[in-house]
Amino acid sequence: QGVATITDTVTLTVGGNALRVVLGTDNKLSKSGVNYNQTFVVMVTDSAGNPIKDQNVNVAIVPTHYYKGKMIVSGESWYPATEVIPVTDPITYNGKHKCETEDLNNNGQLDLGEDTDDDDKLEPTHDASVAAVDASGKTGDDGTLLVTVSYPQSRALWSRQELVVRTSSNGTDYEEKTAFDLNILASDVSDKTVAPPNVTSPYGIKADCSIAD
Repeated sequence: QGVATITDTVTLTVGGNALRVVLGTDNKLSKSGVNYNQTFVVMVTDSAGNPIKDQNVNVAIVPTHYYKGKMIVSGESWYPATEVIPVTDPITYNGKHKCETEDLNNNGQLDLGEDTDDDDKLEPTHDASVAAVDASGKTGDDGTLLVTVSYPQSRALWSRQELVVRTSSNGTDYEEKTAFDLNILASDVSDKTVAPPNVTSPYGIKADCSIAD
């Protein structure tokens, strides 16, 4: 007696591996009390572009640079300028003086050789915080997770941050980063009669990273 051969076709989707992480934003700011808030989206997909649900995502934010300067009126609005470099063309010229973070190894401790301006502390401080909108820290059905960066209005413009998101699958780590300055709402600098909340940098105004002022 012969043996019947049974055949069937099964479609398999090889998913669940966090092989792609995308990080983006719409660059829109909102206000909450004394803070500005900016929302970012993290998208996790597999190699076929399928969204990965319930994927744990870790988020962190670290400062990479700080700026020295102050806000001055030019025309009808406020613009950043340093003590020795005034705003000459606010449309094309950025009057902030850029300094690299002193915490070179990002360990939060003042180590030998890190105190560039000899003031016995690290610049910049952590001007911003980040948290997932969903407290679980996991992606939803569409493979995305929203995270919010918050910072005091008085710290806007005066530091550059790097947002870092990480996830892992089957022993492999995946990471995506984006760098950005802490922005300010245009409405807060468009009235020359009202000083913005960040009128002076907390890191000083001199165009010299080696001077604490």
